Amino acid sequence: MTTAQVPPQLPVFTPEPVPEARALDGKLVVRRLLAVFGFIAAIVLALVFALTWLFSVRNAPIGSAAVIVLGIILGLILPIAGFAISSNWLFAATAESRRTLRRFVGIMLVAELLCVDAIIMMGIVTSPPLWIPVTLVACFVVFSAAGILLAPVLRSTPLRGEVVPLVGWVPPTSKRPVPLYVAVGIFLLALTAGILLTSQVDIVTSGRHGGSLTAPAILLFAAVGLIGAAPCFMIRMRSASRQLRQVASPDYVQAKRIRRAIYGARGTSLEPVDLERARVTAILSASVSRWSVGFYVCLFGGLACSQLSSAIVESSSIVPWIVGVMVAIGLANVLINVKYLLRLQRFVAAHPQPQ
Repeated sequence: MTTAQVPPQLPVFTPEPVPEARALDGKLVVRRLLAVFGFIAAIVLALVFALTWLFSVRNAPIGSAAVIVLGIILGLILPIAGFAISSNWLFAATAESRRTLRRFVGIMLVAELLCVDAIIMMGIVTSPPLWIPVTLVACFVVFSAAGILLAPVLRSTPLRGEVVPLVGWVPPTSKRPVPLYVAVGIFLLALTAGILLTSQVDIVTSGRHGGSLTAPAILLFAAVGLIGAAPCFMIRMRSASRQLRQVASPDYVQAKRIRRAIYGARGTSLEPVDLERARVTAILSASVSRWSVGFYVCLFGGLACSQLSSAIVESSSIVPWIVGVMVAIGLANVLINVKYLLRLQRFVAAHPQPQ
């Protein structure tokens, strides 16, 4: 008589982290604080320098003004974005991972050099006060050097690659999408308040404008509602991203192979050990993409409405360009997320949960 062989049990996924993982990571806290305050400082400096430059130069061509604004924004934001990504590079320290990180840093430095060249060229063309382009270039250099030097210091201990399948994972469900209801409520409340206020009171501008402020007021309230609703979508984005980090592969080679497969790269095949992790990654990535679409629509739609409100009250040749850039950036982000979302949904449909 022979006894049946029992197949070995596969590791079962548990969403709860191990007790050691709950310890506070000081480097993680520091790099997140630096990234947040760095983004705030970059945005404030970009606004200050762009407005100071444009107001100090009279009758600047629209093309030059657009290059100046774009160069200042990118030159200050790119080092912070590079630091945020590089300092959170937590994959296993493989040779391929290091090569990818070096390529990423190199591309960021080339883009930063292009911003420096743009500022120098626009300084020669528009002739602003000398301290403005000089200070800007100095800020670009300081931000870039700080990001490159601090990123490896604040990077947490690299994760060890552990290539195991995920078994027993269940997609997170929420019967009450409270953030979505709150976002819609904020927008409708702000827009309704604007319509009621502007309809009850006949707000008419003085003779220098010679028109009604009803449309600008409604646009302004719509902007407040849209921008106020954006953080609600960000809450869900962060929640889905946190769940995605829990199931993402700590092995760089496996993570790259899974990413290429779920986004439809040619010549990429998944091994059995990758399949369930890829399915889980696709489900959570699709959730991130859905909430990202709402976030970008609210954020850039609100910014465009606020600029349109100002354009109606005060005619300006720069405002249409600003609105166009905002709409283009927002539309590009939405289309990219929709494209990825469709690919993720196709992958999930083609790889259903095993019974």
